[in-house]
Amino acid sequence: MADVLSGDLRAIQVVSVLQLVESEGLTGRLHLGVDAVDFLGGQPVSVTTGSYDGVEAIRRLVERRVGAFRFDQDAAVDGEPIGSVMSLVMQALRVQDDWLQLRARCLTHPHDKPRPPRSTLLPLWSALDGRRTLAEAVVTAGASVALVVDDIKDALDRGWLFDASSPDEARAARAELGEDALEEPDAPVVDAYEDEAPEPSSIDREIVAEVPAPPPTQPYHALSYAECMERAQDLLEAEQWLAAEPLLLRALEVRPNDRVVGLVLHRVQAVLARLHPERTPHFDHAAGRSP
Repeated sequence: MADVLSGDLRAIQVVSVLQLVESEGLTGRLHLGVDAVDFLGGQPVSVTTGSYDGVEAIRRLVERRVGAFRFDQDAAVDGEPIGSVMSLVMQALRVQDDWLQLRARCLTHPHDKPRPPRSTLLPLWSALDGRRTLAEAVVTAGASVALVVDDIKDALDRGWLFDASSPDEARAARAELGEDALEEPDAPVVDAYEDEAPEPSSIDREIVAEVPAPPPTQPYHALSYAECMERAQDLLEAEQWLAAEPLLLRALEVRPNDRVVGLVLHRVQAVLARLHPERTPHFDHAAGRSP
């Protein structure tokens, strides 16, 4: 059977391709170069890019701007849904936002804490010596950003990690020891603690009537980009489209050029148009027009 969908990522973004496959309910394998996303009835059941999978793979895919894609309906796929496209993209965007704020920090831990508070950080712990940036430590440990970023934030909040030096001071210390700086290549995932991984969520494709969400605890205009993304992700997983829309609009106010969030918002507004045909939609950021 011929590929039912193919094209160039310079003309259409990865997120748009993923959403198209989901909305059409296709079954098969979406090839993005050497990477792949398996779909069963439009639901993602597997995402792999290099040695990464799941949210970490999505995080790396959504930034891709070049290359070809094609959808193979003859590929044999099976498995349980790992989340809706919107949910996975929102998780990936939140992780990426946190990572951009953390990756240049040179962290270390107190001498009286030789082991991390979470086992996901165990492969990374010895590399957090204050002489490397966090990005370099992740490469050294072969860790997955998506697996460790939340636990790093938690360790910082609890005092298990702290800033040992500035990035410039860390580079000078490495130079004295004759160590080269490390980039962030595709490194293998180190995840020996599968028992701590969250269970895949079951996605019900049927659009159901929404239960009104409680009002936000603070005004939308006071929320940061990260707060909007985290709350919107939870609401989208619960199919609370109306409650998620203003959070996505606020995220775009903070970062008006974020095309991926614009595409997610466009999809949410399309769902709302079917659920509530009488409502007047907000500005369509993806299409760049008002109603």
